[in-house]
Formats: sequence, C-alpha cells, structure tokens
Amino acid sequence: MIRPGRKYTFKELEGFREDPSMRGWAAKGYVWEQDLDGTLQLVHWSKSILDNEAKHPRGYVDKRPIEEIFPTEPIAKRTPQQRKDSLIQRWWDACRKAGTVPGLTDEQLTELFGREWKAGVSEITYEDLSRMAATMLGDAENKAK
Repeated sequence: MIRPGRKYTFKELEGFREDPSMRGWAAKGYVWEQDLDGTLQLVHWSKSILDNEAKHPRGYVDKRPIEEIFPTEPIAKRTPQQRKDSLIQRWWDACRKAGTVPGLTDEQLTELFGREWKAGVSEITYEDLSRMAATMLGDAENKAK
C-alpha cells in the first residue's frame, strides 16, 4: 500500500500500477511531489510546494498588470493588397534563390504557368507571381467563406 510521506522510485510506482489490488486506488487531497533526488512522495495538497508557492510566493512580485510590465504594439491589420504584395515579394526572393518556385510540384507549376510555357516563355516573371498570388489568395478567401 502507498503511504504518504514515504519516498518512492519510478520503478516502485510502476509495480503499483501493474498490481491489480491497486486498481481504483485514490488518495483524495494528496498530490505527488518530486524531490531533487528523483524520488516521488505523496503529500497533502496543503503541504505541497505548489500550494505553499501560491500562499507565499518567493522572489519579486509586481502588482502591475502584465500589459504594463511588457507593453506590446497593437497588431496592424494589412490590406488585401499589402498581403498580396508581401506574398509576391517573399515568393520572388525564394524563386530567385532556388531557381524555381519552391514548394510547388511540377503539376501545380504546369497548371499555373502552362499557357506561358506553351507560348515559349521559359522564365517566371514578377507579374506571373503576382497573378499566381492573386489566384491563390482568392481561392483561400473563397475557401474561408
């Protein structure tokens, strides 16, 4: 039987977990507390470290609201055009670095740029990315509705 205040190793507790006589065992009002040596002991909640920390906090306690201690800037909402321009610029930089459109399969590229390739255009331009971004953002908005 488990006794409050006695230190147990993880191995001992595993044995209790597999013991059929321990099924349904509960210690109401008690919590497991781990010591620095790695052992665990059952202690009454009023004597636990967590409860004592709540009653008598250690260290510096600031009475100011968290927003006053750590001020943050309000989140600025971007217009659809700003979102599109940002997306295009990130894609443009990634495309120039990779030499292709990263993250898209050949099938997706063919679907997006098939007309241009059939017309003999072999490079993706900034305007192509702009058109692709508009299409994808429109699809995302329609999907969200």
